[in-house]
Amino acid sequence: RGAVTDADCIVCHLEGEFSTQKTSSKHADGYIDLRDPDGVGEVAITNNSGAAFTFTKYAISYAASARTTTLSNGIPEVITVKFCMKCHDANGATNTTARTTYGAPTAAMPFGGIALGANWSATNGAIGTQGLIDVVTQFAATNSSRHPVGAPNLRAYPYSNRLLAPYNNIGTTRDTNTMANNTSTPRTKANSVVMVCDDCHTTGTSVTTRTITAHGNAASLRGNHFVASPTLCLTCHIASGANTYPDTGATQQHGTGSAFFAAAAGDEDRPAAAMTQCNFCHFSTNATYAAANRPRYAADVHGFNTMYGSATGWAAGSAINMRPVAFMRSVAASGGSWPNTHSPRPYVATGVTAGAANCGSGTNFAFSVGTTGLNCGSNSHTTYRPGGSF
Repeated sequence: RGAVTDADCIVCHLEGEFSTQKTSSKHADGYIDLRDPDGVGEVAITNNSGAAFTFTKYAISYAASARTTTLSNGIPEVITVKFCMKCHDANGATNTTARTTYGAPTAAMPFGGIALGANWSATNGAIGTQGLIDVVTQFAATNSSRHPVGAPNLRAYPYSNRLLAPYNNIGTTRDTNTMANNTSTPRTKANSVVMVCDDCHTTGTSVTTRTITAHGNAASLRGNHFVASPTLCLTCHIASGANTYPDTGATQQHGTGSAFFAAAAGDEDRPAAAMTQCNFCHFSTNATYAAANRPRYAADVHGFNTMYGSATGWAAGSAINMRPVAFMRSVAASGGSWPNTHSPRPYVATGVTAGAANCGSGTNFAFSVGTTGLNCGSNSHTTYRPGGSF
């Protein structure tokens, strides 16, 4: 947009005073003083209990037990919930002092408005049009598919042996339930760890000396995606025995401890091509990253409660066939109705009887790469049956 100005710094930092555009009494006080994006005037963020908060250098810590199953007052947890997510919510920066004085700023665009393209819309996860990405809605605890940022997930999957440290710190309660898929009794649920923005948006392994996602960097993600063996996904998830794609086993499954695990021969029968990239099944389209719709793909990773049907477009609902299970957004089969029986769906948690919840079978799902639908046509697999309690 242009050279960084003092007014830009004041959007986030109380070291500058909005009304005077000069340094405040907090300047050079030995601390980083962060402005409350949803407060009123020159007010600092609090911790997650509402008490005074002091920002100091902190360890990113991807080591074992570095994440807990409850929301704590650790620095990365506070920064995530009381700073990042207070701006990246449905109403943006409501604090009028949390906006630059240049470039026609608004609550949705506190650093000034620029045209971001037709895909930057509320339908795709932005605030209205041309605004911030609404990650609070994407991380809502009520979403059927979400990463546990701000609050844990109460789920039966994944087991701790399908996660890497520190995300496997979930105890063994649900790990000890070894029933086969598609049984009449729900699997045991347990809370996941609570994740923070740094888990995906800060590189490195030790102590933060700069926050690359706030100030900018050539890379703002911890790894890559839209590739075979995506390092962003595989920094947390163990996809196969060697933690790489594709799984070369005879059944082509994620393995024991995952909902994507065969209970009987043929339950998850699909070609290896369907197991090479996470986005084939878990993103809303197979388009390459170069053609990515950023707000929608942020939702694809953060979380969502909507699915895509060829008849109705994006829709949300509580019906069995309208729940986006395990980060999979179903599409209606070619020429079919919406919703239909081709939605990935849980069995025992909702009393759903066994059935073939297919993601592509023969010529179904013939959406081409780059459209708004999930392209399963060239990566078909049959009778996909996610088990457990979702």
